[in-house]
Amino acid sequence: MDSKLKIPMPHSSKKKITTVVIPVKNHLTEDSLGRIIDVLKGGGVVIFPTETVYGMAANAFNQDAVHRIYQLKGRSYKKPLPIFLGEARQLHFVAKDVPKEAHHLMRRFWPGPLTLVLKTASLAMVASRGKDTIAVRVPDHGAVKQILDAFHVPLAVTSANISGQKPFKSGDDVIKKFLGKVDAIVDGGPCSLGVESSVVDASHFPFTVLREGFIPKAKLLDSIHSNHSHQEKR
Repeated sequence: MDSKLKIPMPHSSKKKITTVVIPVKNHLTEDSLGRIIDVLKGGGVVIFPTETVYGMAANAFNQDAVHRIYQLKGRSYKKPLPIFLGEARQLHFVAKDVPKEAHHLMRRFWPGPLTLVLKTASLAMVASRGKDTIAVRVPDHGAVKQILDAFHVPLAVTSANISGQKPFKSGDDVIKKFLGKVDAIVDGGPCSLGVESSVVDASHFPFTVLREGFIPKAKLLDSIHSNHSHQEKR
């Protein structure tokens, strides 16, 4: 593939789209939730708050919708998009050969600010860009959980910003940057944590901490090592 095609320019079409802005405190109303689900079913892009930073989301299995995220962010096509799940039981849709030790981390830190890198299942190849690993998280935010539970399909989600710039942590900043460019924005004010998730590569042994986010690296390593020691004693 031509290298020039791998880093799309941020979407700058003169044609504006109508962005639905939905204010929310903790939970979405039934009407607001229905509007967001309609956007996602139609292949649209939604920005919503999480407990960490604002995320830009689309149907993880819709190639055109995922492509729009890359265009909007100017994100390199070499970089996979993380996946959001409503609960850990949906993991088999996007990941395979999940080590039992990874389930220990899920039980301790999900829902919450922990992203796990796992082996990609075939259904998630659109978001993973064909790579053999995919980043997965179950977020801990009321409105986002409503969306995931109602949509019943994993979402491809990345930070709502232009690639290379700092992620947005408030609805006001998101609206200023993306109004007229995305289909819907859920304005939940400032994010409760305001720090990105921690990332652990659990696709092979030994597990490694790739990014220290809200969960301290020492806490993650302690959990990994304590579980490994427990398994050895059994």
